[in-house]
Amino acid sequence: AVLNDLASAYLLPVIDVGVRVGTRGDRVLSGLLAEVRILTAATPCLWCRKTISADAIRVENLPAAERERLRREGYVVGGTDTPAASVVALTVLGAGLATCALIGLFAEDAAVAPAGYWVDGLLGDARETATSAPRADCWCRSRIAFGDAAAPPFIA
Repeated sequence: AVLNDLASAYLLPVIDVGVRVGTRGDRVLSGLLAEVRILTAATPCLWCRKTISADAIRVENLPAAERERLRREGYVVGGTDTPAASVVALTVLGAGLATCALIGLFAEDAAVAPAGYWVDGLLGDARETATSAPRADCWCRSRIAFGDAAAPPFIA
C-alpha cells in the first residue's frame, strides 16, 4: 500500500515486480511468471488493479497467534507464513523486466507503453495486464500530489 502513495501522493514512479512459480494440482510445473506493474500518477494503482486487498493487508499485520487462530476458525484462507517457491532464473527475469521498464519510462513513447504485463518464462507467453486508466472512484485519485502537504508516513 505504501507503493501506491509513492506513485500517487509523492509523484514518484514505482516499478513493482512479482515472480511466481506456477504448479498444477498434481504439483507439475505449469509456469514461471514474472509480472511488472508500473505505478505513476497516470496509471492504475495496486487497488485499481485489484492486486492488493484490505483483507490481505489486515491478515498480514495480525500477530502470528491471532492469525493462526483465525485460520483454524476458517476466517483466513491460505497463508502468508509459507515461503513461496522460486527459481533464481525467474528472479533474474523479473529483475531484467524491471530494468527494461525503467528504461521505458525515459523513452519518447513512454505514454503508450503498457502499465502492467506478465511474461511466462516457461511457456514463452506474455500479456498486458493493466487497464490503461485508473478507476475514477479509486482511493488513489484523491491522493494525487497530496505529498506536497504531508511528510511521507514511513519516515519518522
